[in-house]
Amino acid sequence: MLAGDLYDGDWKDYNTGLYFMGCMERLQESGIRVFVVAGNHDAASQITRHLRLPDNVTMFSTRTPEKVILDDLDVVIVGQGFATRAVTEDLSQAYPQGDSQLFNIGLLHTCLDGKPGHEPYAPCSVDGLRSKGYQYWALGHVHKCESGCCRVQTLGASGRAGRITLSDLCGLA
Repeated sequence: MLAGDLYDGDWKDYNTGLYFMGCMERLQESGIRVFVVAGNHDAASQITRHLRLPDNVTMFSTRTPEKVILDDLDVVIVGQGFATRAVTEDLSQAYPQGDSQLFNIGLLHTCLDGKPGHEPYAPCSVDGLRSKGYQYWALGHVHKCESGCCRVQTLGASGRAGRITLSDLCGLA
């Protein structure tokens, strides 16, 4: 799950997009699905609009929250991306209530309650997110790891926790 800002604005160099596509193709070859919402930087990117992503990548709608049900895992992922660079409304309000029969994941690019030095894009509250009844929220906006953030855990993980980059995913680390 990628919670936005794949690209940093309107880059003219398509090598960044080609690199990302190559990584997504490698994940596809391994049978790994990828779920993406556009962030504020992606909304301004020409790269985002012109690259055709592989079939394993789901890019969520920017108009309304969209649900993807993973029947094999009893999981539903709900996401909505940014249509424009400056989204100032709380996108999470339109997310549906969690499904009690599934593990519910919300994918959202947001400033949450706000962060000094960051634009207040798609502001929402922890209580508002909790009220949706989701078991997990994948949030993005701040471009650096902070205490308590950027932890990675997978089912059957060997205890390794930390940050994952595209280089890690592509075996370049």
